[in-house]
Amino acid sequence: MKQKIPLEILKKQGLVLPQEIEGVKTFYQEIKAKEVVEVSLAQDTANIYIVLSGNGRISAGDKDTEINGMAIYIPKKADKISISAASDLEVLQIVWQLTKEESASINQESFPYYLRYNDAKTYKEAIKSPKTINRTLVHEDLIPRFCMGSVETEGPDAVGAHSHPMLEQHFFGLNNNYCYVKADEAEILFPERALLHIPLGSEHSVRVEDGKKLHYIWIDYFRDAAGVEWIKKMHKSDE
Repeated sequence: MKQKIPLEILKKQGLVLPQEIEGVKTFYQEIKAKEVVEVSLAQDTANIYIVLSGNGRISAGDKDTEINGMAIYIPKKADKISISAASDLEVLQIVWQLTKEESASINQESFPYYLRYNDAKTYKEAIKSPKTINRTLVHEDLIPRFCMGSVETEGPDAVGAHSHPMLEQHFFGLNNNYCYVKADEAEILFPERALLHIPLGSEHSVRVEDGKKLHYIWIDYFRDAAGVEWIKKMHKSDE
């Protein structure tokens, strides 16, 4: 039997790929220039914002963070945040459910966390070619059982087949991404502005053809803290 690969192309606002990964909700939102949007944050959750385009300001508590172009933002613990758009903003929000103990363990001095995409540190990985640019966007020690990064290369190229039964995973296609993802025996076209769920434990790979681009964010949701050690062994920092 072929393994289904759930995929949703972001064309409308709101919850996307619902009920695919336990403990995860993903929301897509477009905020027009000069609009101000308030977002309530649920208790014992980590809220990760992927700002895909635009400029503005995000306020949490008494801390304001200026947003300029594509970036990652994670607020300090708060009941709500306010997003003010200077130009049209495009945002993907990830809500990751934590236990009370995990929530209490987070070092709030590390937040708000703001990283411009082009300032991310890079790493090498054995399953990818030397020409691939791998970025670490949220390192594995910041939020319990969570990390995030990206992969960028041009075809012909590939991410080698591998599996990881210790985590669930989302892929999100960035601008001009046009590649093919295979999970077990199923293969689908993975375009830009699409959110994809890699089924748990599937052997998966990605390929990009000549003249096309592979450029996506990967998001890892670990089942337990022990599984996080795996990624520390797989990713070798370029520093």
